Amino acid sequence: MALKDITLGQYFPGNSFIHRLDPRTKLLFTVLYIVALFSAKRLPSYPLLMAVLAVCIQISRVRL
Repeated sequence: MALKDITLGQYFPGNSFIHRLDPRTKLLFTVLYIVALFSAKRLPSYPLLMAVLAVCIQISRVRL
């Protein structure tokens, strides 16, 4: 597998709601999401956080 096939951290051009957000807003929500991941103490928190991530991926229309 070539490095160009790895999509982690690569930019996907688009015109979705998330693409149009201010970069500072996206950075803030990313930091808050990471804090929520590390501070989750109960098992039911993880599926909820995964659902939030799945919704964000659907809204951004990024193909996996």
